[in-house]
Amino acid sequence: MGNCVASRDPPVSRKLVRKPEPWVYIEPITRAELDMLREEFWAQPYRRGRTEIWDALRTAALSELPIAQDIIEANGIFHQFNDLHVCYDDTGVRYEVPLYCLSEPENLICDNYGLL
Repeated sequence: MGNCVASRDPPVSRKLVRKPEPWVYIEPITRAELDMLREEFWAQPYRRGRTEIWDALRTAALSELPIAQDIIEANGIFHQFNDLHVCYDDTGVRYEVPLYCLSEPENLICDNYGLL
């Protein structure tokens, strides 16, 4: 009898989700202004894509990185870069999430209480 060798598919390299590289908003911005921008973005009706993918992206953006990784994998979301700025669903529809929804800018200014 011949030798039988078990073969496996090569491991798929998994692109881990990371926070975006440091970035600067167009002008210094307070926490309240940043929160308002985020709320406005997530509240807008989306013209393209599936609601459940947008919901998953929002949840992932608000989560710790390991949880975000699980969310995007469970929903069949592929990210072009290491962050979630540009993503695609399993049908190839592109989703773009602004950086201000994914992390804080370097020029975030303190509010009246000295908090970021």
